[in-house]
This record gives sequence, C-alpha cells and structure tokens, in this order.
Amino acid sequence: MDVNLTTISGLIISVFPLIVPAMTLWNGWVFISDRLFTRRSQLSRFSYELYQRSGEVQFKKIAHDYGCAALIGDHHLSTEQRKVLLNSDDPIRDIDVYRKCSAYLNVNTSGHKFSWAKPWHKYRIFRWGILFFLTVLYFVGCVIFVSPMLYFLFRDLSFMAHFNEIALWKKIIAGVYFVFFGGFIAFISLNKGAKLHMAVRLISRNRLPS
Repeated sequence: MDVNLTTISGLIISVFPLIVPAMTLWNGWVFISDRLFTRRSQLSRFSYELYQRSGEVQFKKIAHDYGCAALIGDHHLSTEQRKVLLNSDDPIRDIDVYRKCSAYLNVNTSGHKFSWAKPWHKYRIFRWGILFFLTVLYFVGCVIFVSPMLYFLFRDLSFMAHFNEIALWKKIIAGVYFVFFGGFIAFISLNKGAKLHMAVRLISRNRLPS
C-alpha cells in the first residue's frame, strides 16, 4: 500500500507542473479574444447609453471607437488605422486574418494597406527559412508526441534496454512529459507558421497595383 501511495504521489507531483501551465496557456489562447470582445462591446454599449442620456457627442465617438476595437480585436491601432481595416475590399475576411497575425503586420494609412512589422520579414528567402525551420520543428514535435505510443514497437531493441529496467511509474511520467512537450512544440510551430503564411497572403491581397 505504501508503495502504491508513493507511486501515485510521484505521478501527481510530476504531472501537476505540466498540467497547470498547459491549462493556463489554453485558457489564454482560447478565451482571451472573447473576453476582450465582450469587454469592449459592453463599454461601447455603455458609452452609447451615456450619449443617449446626455447628448454629449464625445460619448458617441467613444462608443464608436470601442465598437471598432471590439470588431478588430486590437487596442494598439489608431482611429485612422481602424478605418483602413473597416474599409478594405473584404473587411470581414481581412479583420479575421489581422486578428490572428497582427504581430507580423503594420496597418498603413497611406500606400499599401499592410506591411511587415519587422523589416526582415519582407525578404522572401527569410520567410522561407522560417517556414522551413517551423516545419522541421513541427515534425520533431509530432515524433516526440507519438513516441510513448511507439514504445511497444521498439522496447525489444538494444537501445531501449536501460529504459525497460526503470519502474513503471517512471515510464508513465516520461510518457506524459513526451506527450505534453511534443504536443506543445508541434502546436507552437504550426500556429506560428500558419500565422506567417496568412500574413503573407493578406499583404499580397491588399497590395496596390503597380
């Protein structure tokens, strides 16, 4: 019984530090945009109600600005930059893409509507290099992620001899670490690569004709 309690305690102590950050990251990735949208929408409605009650025009402008910020999902843009997004040829599509990959982009009030936030991203060879690196990293993460599931295929090989001798609970801990770590690497690399690709297409789609 003591051995079982020790084993269970060891599993909980080892896995808990992985679960908490994973839940925090998931909560941030999935819900942060919804929270910002809800908050700004509420502020927009509240400001408009103040305008209706007081008749003061500045509250109407604030309501409009909060509404635009809720739609675009970015509080760093100026009023003119928000107008650029709202007046694009396909505003719904462009706003959705911008919300996902805003870290890569600048919104311009003159000339081309979008440009790269970092100057080195404008070089195609540099972007290809990043995408190649992220692709390799993604497959590495996938291999790490599925490695615990492949254990039974390779456990009879000589290089697995040392791993076969360790306790079962340690194998479980190692497997959990591989799954979380590999999944994290694969997700991050896929996410960044997809956002970079979307940013490239957004800039190309809104480029002024030469």
